[in-house]
Amino acid sequence: MSELGDLLELIYNANRSFETVHGVLRTAHDSDLTEQAMRDFIARDERQGTTHSVFVLGTPEAGPAPGRRVEETRF
Repeated sequence: MSELGDLLELIYNANRSFETVHGVLRTAHDSDLTEQAMRDFIARDERQGTTHSVFVLGTPEAGPAPGRRVEETRF
């Protein structure tokens, strides 16, 4: 069986193998990289004749977003 098939079989049968699970999910966010990607996305679509409206939610008191942040979710 392929690696994907093996993985899907493990996932499908997981409820028979485990009663509990725990772990840590780490998510990294780089605001500078996100901003550049958004500029590139908009520039590409504008070259194709597409327009966009972008809304940014936040408060002035919050200050600038950190360049990079990592969030951890424990489950």
